Amino acid sequence: MSTVKSLIQNTIQLIGQAKYNLVVLEYPADSLETLFYHLLDPASEKKYELLEKYLLIKGIDETIMLIFGLEIGITRKSFLNWLANKDCNYEQWMPLVNCFNKYGFSEIFEFMGAIIKSTNTDSHFRSHVAAMQITNYCEYDWKILLSQKLPSEFSQAPKLNTKSRKLRVAFLSTKFASNYSSSQTLFQGIMFDGQVSDFEIYLFALKRHPDEYTEIYRKRADQYIDLSSLSDSESQDIIQKAQIDIVVDLLGTTPIKYWKFFEHSIRVGIFYARSFIKNYYHYIIAAKETFPDWQKDFTKLAVVSNDIFFPKPNPVEIKRNLPSATNKYVTFGCFSRIVKINRINFDTWATLLHETPNSHINFGFLQLDMTFKFLIIKEFRGRGIDASRIFFFDRTDSIDHLKKYNTIDVAIDSWPALSGVSVIDALWMGVPIIGMLPPPGPDKRPLPYLKYFGKEKWLAKNEREYIELCKYLATDEAYRKSLKVTLRQEVIDNPLTDSKKYSENLYNCLKKIADDN
Repeated sequence: MSTVKSLIQNTIQLIGQAKYNLVVLEYPADSLETLFYHLLDPASEKKYELLEKYLLIKGIDETIMLIFGLEIGITRKSFLNWLANKDCNYEQWMPLVNCFNKYGFSEIFEFMGAIIKSTNTDSHFRSHVAAMQITNYCEYDWKILLSQKLPSEFSQAPKLNTKSRKLRVAFLSTKFASNYSSSQTLFQGIMFDGQVSDFEIYLFALKRHPDEYTEIYRKRADQYIDLSSLSDSESQDIIQKAQIDIVVDLLGTTPIKYWKFFEHSIRVGIFYARSFIKNYYHYIIAAKETFPDWQKDFTKLAVVSNDIFFPKPNPVEIKRNLPSATNKYVTFGCFSRIVKINRINFDTWATLLHETPNSHINFGFLQLDMTFKFLIIKEFRGRGIDASRIFFFDRTDSIDHLKKYNTIDVAIDSWPALSGVSVIDALWMGVPIIGMLPPPGPDKRPLPYLKYFGKEKWLAKNEREYIELCKYLATDEAYRKSLKVTLRQEVIDNPLTDSKKYSENLYNCLKKIADDN
């Protein structure tokens, strides 16, 4: 029996025990049995306290996600409202914030707004949540920290003295040992493809997974240092002895405590890093058009012409036959994570299915599980779309993931949170993808990747245009067949996938930062 089926059966059994077992109160107060007993009692006033206690002691497990996903005895909104009214130190609720954000539970946005406004919560955590709200387009929340700046605990950019040795650049990450080939190509391309002789490259690993990927980094870096099992004091001692000149945050994921260990280094963020704490980053490397004016109050801009790149995907074979020709219906495909999908997306996609007879839509993303499927089907059923038109891809490795594009006719992107990897994957596999232009606003965001590839015509200005573009591509089989021949070469020839050029620009920019200091 599968894990999911076992989990469902166990949950149903626990529900039955909680509802009918007269000795349920003999269980510990923080037990799952006691929690279910109170969740299923409409008159219970303890359900919020017990759920809070269970989460803080036991953490978020599969059963808890079933409770939140299916809203068994309690709604997500009511629980988060209850937490928000406590105005406590919300840093302890970061796992819940991350989990709800990952699952696309929109109720979390309002709770995150309460965290930003809380005076009892650590300023670094509030700034981190504000950066998340930028991605979620919750403008009112993060703008609060623009007018009410948080105090800084970080040093100013130091003056460097490197005349007697090479410039030392450090990269920090939990992903050096990741088994995802796309991550390996990305990180190795950034750090090694454009490396120049007057740099020493230090890698500080924050997570340990001994495998063949780790060995690649060990061989190519000047120093590879594993901090994953060390105490904070041991890590700080090693970092300070290394005398790092510049430390680079790859994806804005470095825990705050490590920044404090680099108080004598210049701290640099790349890939649209953001901070609401002055001197958290001394510099952000970006193109001018993606650097918002308000960011200048917190950090300096180090300008590059191309500030991002994507590694070329695996060379998976493109099937030349069209799925629509075989199936006799059009298949749309969405590979955006559910955290990027909001209600307006479901509204538009449901209208698209209504206006495209017999069409189907397939969903596939890394975190896809039973709860996600339930939520997606529920959204479509509520808009008059039968579940028989909604399909889900199995979770696979990166190579088999690309093969899924051979089974769809048109890829559809989410908005306002746009996709990156999914756009590259679709084009690589010869499949057109329809997106939406981001709304105008004071916060400059990355350009839609379709623009980098000269595909502005696939970017809609509004929902109606989005639907019409999808319908046009669905009916033009000859055009879609030609794309299977041309799109991949366009990706290969595009500077966005040129790791050597990106890496060279990065190191030239770091050299200029060092010279300026």
